[in-house]
Amino acid sequence: MPATASVSPTGDIRIDGLLSGIRWGVDTLTFSFPTSGSFYGSTYGNGEHLNNFEAFTPLQQDAIRTILKSYSEVTNLKFFEVTESSTVHGDLRYAESDSPSTAWAYYPSTSAAGGDAWFNNSKNWYDNPAKGNYAWLTMLHETGHALGLKHPHEARGSFGALSAEYDSLEYSVMSYRSFIGASTTSGYTNASTSYPQTLMMLDIAALQKMYGANFTTNAGDTVYKWNPATGEMSINGVGQGAPAGNKIFMTVWDGGGNDTYDFSAYSTNLSVDLNPGGWTTTSTTQLASLGSGKVAVGNIANALLFENNPASLIENVIGGSGNDRLIGNAADNTFVGGKGNDYIDGGAGQDTVIYTGLTSDYLRVEGSDGTWTITDQRSNGDGIDTLKNIEYLRFSDGVIALGGQTTPDQQPDQPVVVNAAPVAYADSYAAAKNTKLVVTAANGVLKNDFDADGDTLSATLVKGPAKGALSLKADGSFVYTPAKNFTGTVSFTYKASDGESTSATTTVTLVVGAAAAKGSKASKGAADHDHHVGDDQIPAPVSLTDKNADWLPFLLAKSKIAEFASASSGEHPKLALLADLMKSVEGLGGGQKHIKLHDFDDHGHGAAGLPDYMASAYSEFHLA
Repeated sequence: MPATASVSPTGDIRIDGLLSGIRWGVDTLTFSFPTSGSFYGSTYGNGEHLNNFEAFTPLQQDAIRTILKSYSEVTNLKFFEVTESSTVHGDLRYAESDSPSTAWAYYPSTSAAGGDAWFNNSKNWYDNPAKGNYAWLTMLHETGHALGLKHPHEARGSFGALSAEYDSLEYSVMSYRSFIGASTTSGYTNASTSYPQTLMMLDIAALQKMYGANFTTNAGDTVYKWNPATGEMSINGVGQGAPAGNKIFMTVWDGGGNDTYDFSAYSTNLSVDLNPGGWTTTSTTQLASLGSGKVAVGNIANALLFENNPASLIENVIGGSGNDRLIGNAADNTFVGGKGNDYIDGGAGQDTVIYTGLTSDYLRVEGSDGTWTITDQRSNGDGIDTLKNIEYLRFSDGVIALGGQTTPDQQPDQPVVVNAAPVAYADSYAAAKNTKLVVTAANGVLKNDFDADGDTLSATLVKGPAKGALSLKADGSFVYTPAKNFTGTVSFTYKASDGESTSATTTVTLVVGAAAAKGSKASKGAADHDHHVGDDQIPAPVSLTDKNADWLPFLLAKSKIAEFASASSGEHPKLALLADLMKSVEGLGGGQKHIKLHDFDDHGHGAAGLPDYMASAYSEFHLA
């Protein structure tokens, strides 16, 4: 058997109230499902293996595997299944016997019985475990004992009883109480499918005290979503299995990333609290029925922080179509209230509320108490929201900052616009061998770069070319002198700045020896992606080619947003650009037969950090 180790009190009764004082001294444990009582030995424990022994069924085994996986997801424990025999024994063993009237398990110990769990056989109470039923809870509970958790109403050595305000199944699967204040001797009073479906918040905290916290669990950007018809949770679109009834009674532990609770499928009046230990109520019909007219305090609890590490916080929430109450935490939260009249309190951090309409669709009024009322003037829109501790509003046409700009009851005429970082696009130029390349600002590296705020951009050199000499000016113009007799490709990098923010580092490719007009962009040969910018005019049609038939982004300046007219798609296509861009693209040669116009949103340009309101300002020509 593995070694054990002692546990010291933390001083936090929420944790100490569940600790037995003993844990396993290793982080890797084996488990098994013995098929014969003889595997336990003649002097085993309390003789459970001799009293109507029965092996676990495949259904029971699968339940234990899932439950052990859930323990490893919140701690650094790892579990490996072994096949039990007379010579091979799991550290944790699961079987049935009539020795316990219900079920019991042994605390961590170097004795043969240490870590073993037993479940009554003849009463058949544990034959059909499913998320949310009594059998499932009992398997969660007994595994907790096998790893060192005690009952919260009992004192053990230096570890006292849990405070009464936390002693119920709402906070720990180790509790004997269905609800706060219930009896510990009369049994559970929960409805048949209203038991916890996961370890609860205090279980997780106590286990992490003993075995550490697993910050690799869902450590990326994770979206948790629930089904109002079944109660099933999905993680990044993958269903996790529906509970036994349409109840949700669980705690979420998340290891890191920028994470989201998605309740967009709900039409109920949601109550969401993103704080550690906070509860979310999705629907009163999905609340666990605890008996004596009591229901659970909520459907979904957030785990407590481990050693104040904020990685486990959930950062974002998407509400439903009801009148929701959404409460943020210390992170920078993003809220989507959706339809309905919502109350949103961002708490600490720099928090943002997202709306579906234009800035002009909404009235914004600051109250004397510092709250804001945001009224969507459209029919069937986002409703009337009350906001507190919210720093930013994001509309389809931009982002504004709230607070500190006006006196109470006064709506700002010109809201503060949050500066958007410029976006720099890669460039390519051609130069002749042994010939200086002079590029003017009109054709320079900034020509195809973009700033959503319309700020004047300047270029800053990051790294020069490996061969030859380069002089880059702030206006984007540059002079490149190739190394003597050099032909081939070199590059340099730069950043674009709007005076407040800078773009990502961007590469400019120089093709020396290529046949191209001096000082012009070489949009026909070397690069996989060539970028063109249109402001007062569009580039010459002959530049809209690419040897790999890749996408050629065509960017309209913000001030020149216009619609494209329909056009023929025959041998000589023609697209007319309305408004200020009354130019045409026609007569492309070289075998190109069609120009396909595609929408911005279909091609993921948002990943480049561009604001959503520019969606209507982007199009692409694809040469098929």
